[in-house]
Amino acid sequence: MQYSTRINTRFRKDKKFKAEIFSDGINANKVAVDYKREITEVDSTTKRTYRLASGGGLAMIIK
Repeated sequence: MQYSTRINTRFRKDKKFKAEIFSDGINANKVAVDYKREITEVDSTTKRTYRLASGGGLAMIIK
């Protein structure tokens, strides 16, 4: 079973932040150590949807 979650970053309207995101990889439902690392810029208009494997997750570090 797979799930999805939507992340909305409406916190500071006047600033951009660097985000390091760890999310489930394409085979995470079969291989528990499969993940994807992404570094991107986020601001108050950023909206993203992530696919989550059953028992999986998502971590985001915002600087």
